[in-house]
Amino acid sequence: MTLDGPTLRFRCDAIVALAGAEMAATLDGEPVPFWQAFAAKRGQTLALGQVKGAGQRAYLAIRNGFDAPLYLGSRSAFTLGRFGGHATGALRTGDVLR
Repeated sequence: MTLDGPTLRFRCDAIVALAGAEMAATLDGEPVPFWQAFAAKRGQTLALGQVKGAGQRAYLAIRNGFDAPLYLGSRSAFTLGRFGGHATGALRTGDVLR
């Protein structure tokens, strides 16, 4: 079984970076790089596909971070441990990250 990553629509302009396991990644259908920052404009859609090659986890960073509670010094979610992250922990369809 293969899994695709999320599809995210930006509600404001943002500076974004992707790291970790490389995945097919497009912004409004155009490829975007891993390991370097790129600009996303309000209304654009970032789509992450399947992992290409080694690794199991990819990371999304946004300039100025996310408005989520700190847990052990991080705003990330650890879904297996059921802690961290925003209101629902793991992202679900329709969630908004501020």
